Amino acid sequence: MGLCVLVSGSKRGQKKIKKTTLIDDIINMEREHIRHIEFSPYLDGPTFTLDLFDCMRIHRNGPQWQVGYLLKMHDQNGKSTVIFDGSDFGCSPCHAIDSNECVSSIMSFLTLRPGDTDPEYFENYNQVQWDFCMNHSETLEIEVMCQFQENLD
Repeated sequence: MGLCVLVSGSKRGQKKIKKTTLIDDIINMEREHIRHIEFSPYLDGPTFTLDLFDCMRIHRNGPQWQVGYLLKMHDQNGKSTVIFDGSDFGCSPCHAIDSNECVSSIMSFLTLRPGDTDPEYFENYNQVQWDFCMNHSETLEIEVMCQFQENLD
């Protein structure tokens, strides 16, 4: 079943009809911002922010709601660097997508280091992600634990 969408702005004032499917429209929906978290794991060093987004769909691998995330590092000169930007996290159905548990769970993946999981996990990391992994992920993981996990035993 296709949907017709009117697209304006074509040549000579003409309008084009673009045929899409309902699935295409759902997949291409914009993410809705739902939470912003700031982390300052160093006394004198970079800070980090995590933004969460509702992707408005069920994750492809099960009953989890799909959550988008944007992790940035901010240096002391005001420069921001995107470390991870994705829309592939499946939040547990036991937790709200804007909950501390969801934040903690996402960060547990974003702060993985070699030795925590299979080496193949890091094969597609770019240089920025690899530098973050080697220099900041452990410190940031501890900061997340201090902020969001009750039991640090």
